[in-house]
Amino acid sequence: MKRIYVILLISLFTMVPELHANPNKEESHKLQEWHKQFELYAACKPIGLDVAELPPDAKRINLTEKAIINSMESRLRSANIFSDKSVYNLSVGINIVGNAFSINLGFFKILRDKHFPELVGIASSWQTGMTGIHSGRADFILSSISRLVDEFLVEYFRVNEKDCNKNR
Repeated sequence: MKRIYVILLISLFTMVPELHANPNKEESHKLQEWHKQFELYAACKPIGLDVAELPPDAKRINLTEKAIINSMESRLRSANIFSDKSVYNLSVGINIVGNAFSINLGFFKILRDKHFPELVGIASSWQTGMTGIHSGRADFILSSISRLVDEFLVEYFRVNEKDCNKNR
């Protein structure tokens, strides 16, 4: 009896990956929606900001942390989801080398392991970014950050729509 059980169990383990490796269109869409929910779901709670330390070349083009925070904060405030004290964070990192730049924008939230509830961490669950040429103009980088924050807001409100509608 034990041998049959082991063979059955092994058969199930070998079949399960096959079920998820080739999902049909409907299953694929459900998996994508679930993934978006995981990435951005925050029950429409307020979001804080974090700006990584700017590289030395930022000073050369007059790009300041204050200008970046003002740009991002105004977008979040106009969407009515900004808070100085939040467990959720929208973080931006900027790299500048010569006339080139890159921007990485990430949504950070607390993640828990259901099997080990005492393990709690903060991780980026959604990211976007871009690269480009700034031609010595900080305003080009600031407008690029604004576009990325807008991209985040569209996705955030799509995923949190029900909760956001309740809060209004």
